[in-house]
Amino acid sequence: MSFRDRILKICKSYLMLILSVIFIILLTGVSKPPVLISEYQRKVNINYRFSMNLLRALNRKAPKDNYIVSPLGIENNLAVLYVGSTGKTNRQIAELLATSDKPLEFLNQQRKRMDRLVKVGMRDKITFEYANIILADNTFCESKKDFEKNINASEFCKLGTVRYKDKENTIARVNEWCRESTHGHIETIISPEDIKSKSSFGVINEPFFTLLSAIYFKGDWLSRFNENTNNKFPFYCEAGASGEMIYMMEQNNSELEYAESKDIKILKMYFKGNDFSLLIVLPKKIMSAKQLLTQISSEEIEKTSNCLSPCSVNVKMPKFEMKNKIELKSVMEDSGFTEMDNFASMFVCTFVALMVHIDTMKQKNYFAVDEKGAEASSVTYTQGFSVGCAAGIPTLPPVEFTMDRPFLYFLQHEDCNSGTVLFAGCYAKPSEHCTTAKKP
Repeated sequence: MSFRDRILKICKSYLMLILSVIFIILLTGVSKPPVLISEYQRKVNINYRFSMNLLRALNRKAPKDNYIVSPLGIENNLAVLYVGSTGKTNRQIAELLATSDKPLEFLNQQRKRMDRLVKVGMRDKITFEYANIILADNTFCESKKDFEKNINASEFCKLGTVRYKDKENTIARVNEWCRESTHGHIETIISPEDIKSKSSFGVINEPFFTLLSAIYFKGDWLSRFNENTNNKFPFYCEAGASGEMIYMMEQNNSELEYAESKDIKILKMYFKGNDFSLLIVLPKKIMSAKQLLTQISSEEIEKTSNCLSPCSVNVKMPKFEMKNKIELKSVMEDSGFTEMDNFASMFVCTFVALMVHIDTMKQKNYFAVDEKGAEASSVTYTQGFSVGCAAGIPTLPPVEFTMDRPFLYFLQHEDCNSGTVLFAGCYAKPSEHCTTAKKP
């Protein structure tokens, strides 16, 4: 065989090999390489989903115009319950917390996470505080020593005792703790009805523990609003509605982070130190709060927020102060926490204490925004009962970002190991009495 023939044979062999590979690719298909995101962005995405799920559940259970919830307060509360839970209750809490860690591991990580927020806040002259306490009455049900030991060792949650029969002192003590932990913004969380005995003939159903989780935030804007402006602008609560004339804060040509997609605009405004921020999600079309929460997906928020970049922005934002109370138990059930009666790691099983279940879950929140910055506080309350038997991009022209329609907001921490959402809310209707103006 000549040299030319050998070359032709080799070329034919390679050609057949290439054609075979192409045929296999066409036959089986080739998956696209996975899109890699940072660990920080992964955690942020999880927190956005959890926050949006809570806001949607609130919208389904108690439709209103304005919502505010503290995902972080709920997480801190669940972190303690996670340690005391077993079986299906334990698995559901783990799913809500999006963790595969064991309860004690998660509790310790949560404490480190909170301490890091406190430390960062002190460095930036931002106030961030948290507190957790569990009060137990061992009259009918006794706490497990291992549970108490683990909670004490974590330094995440304080332990205390209480006597629910002394309702007046119990209520006063709990509510005083709320006031102190929230700088006076949340004065009460518990009522006599919450700790009322539910025992009947042959069945003991008595309050056993009270779990409280509080957080407080106060920070100044990195780029402050102009305190000398006092202009009114229309705010449209839904498409086709007349605009309510309200005062809005203004800042012009501010260097902020901005991104947009087909349906939404996103603006991120930092607090001093750049470690905390307020993320605003504004729909491009005017829509109601219900439409905003049902039509804008968590995935779109995640995808668009990944594209944030520096931009000159003209901002108009309502100044508001908001308070609310959430009956949290039904919201948590709607979010997947349906098994609330498996806490065998928390108590000693006896004839008069066969089971511990969650009877009540509440959250009270306070959120205020003005020209200087933002202030927010929250208390999450869980009441447990025991049951037993007797017997970089080039600068662009300024973007207009006018919050004249319902919008979402997320107060969050920027640390690469956290991505924590402290508060999430929906502003949809000015709380003050306003004059109206027809939409142009």
